[in-house]
Amino acid sequence: MNSRYLSIAAACLPMAFLLSCTGRGKTTGGDEEEADLQWAEEGDTEDEDWDEGDEFAGEERQAAEPLSFNDFFFLFLRSKAYQAAHIKFPLDIEELDKTVRTISSGAAFRQYFLWPSDDDYTLLLTDLQEMEALGTPLSLDSVSAEVIDLEAMTMRTYDFYCTDSVWQLRRSRNTEPRRRYGDFLRFYAQFSRDTLFQQERLAEEIRFSSADPDDETQLIEGILLPSQWQAFRPQLPEGVITNLVFGQPYDDTKRITLVECGFATSMMQTVTFEQRHGRWLLTSFDD
Repeated sequence: MNSRYLSIAAACLPMAFLLSCTGRGKTTGGDEEEADLQWAEEGDTEDEDWDEGDEFAGEERQAAEPLSFNDFFFLFLRSKAYQAAHIKFPLDIEELDKTVRTISSGAAFRQYFLWPSDDDYTLLLTDLQEMEALGTPLSLDSVSAEVIDLEAMTMRTYDFYCTDSVWQLRRSRNTEPRRRYGDFLRFYAQFSRDTLFQQERLAEEIRFSSADPDDETQLIEGILLPSQWQAFRPQLPEGVITNLVFGQPYDDTKRITLVECGFATSMMQTVTFEQRHGRWLLTSFDD
């Protein structure tokens, strides 16, 4: 990984000693509360690793220090108890046809939470420095976590808000990407799966950097020509990707960088596209 991005990639890391939230999400009473508590405590016999974050969901939930969104989301993905405590019920689930389902328990929510992986994710940034906000407590007051189906060109969005230093999920929506953001996603959907289309959408010179296989502390940097792309191209995410939206100016940019990174590692891969003369082109990648 490019050493000049190490400070940025650190935003992908969970905290060395994971903190919990400073409060609990609003819950419902009666039978729904009892069912939700049972759901959060039982765990799934077929998915034993899913609750590996539950050890952080006890007394440490009262920790006074606020969490960055990265650290909060790391726990949200891994612990049902933590997840249930950070959803504001009743929760509205808006579908493509504008119908709204209202759910009142964590057990009901799980079937609507479609995040594909709790180990790694992708981001779409207009500037790599934007990543720093995700790893800094109190730097953001809202984040929309998106699961984007590149084939159907739809996305499920989960809207998180931070109030009094506590992150909470307050809404979920199923929508179609629009405007320049949608234009880029439609371009990338074809680019990621169509090698002939890739060849048509390469810049005349493609900047690249990669770790030296003989010394991972050193970088190999250079320029590729389109004729060399097939031999050196990185594996590109396709099918379903994710994104965290927290203010990126998609409609005012002609450059978007797709970042792949892990919650628990510093590994990061970037692929940058620029719009030139109305066409999106791949201009650089760092592996």
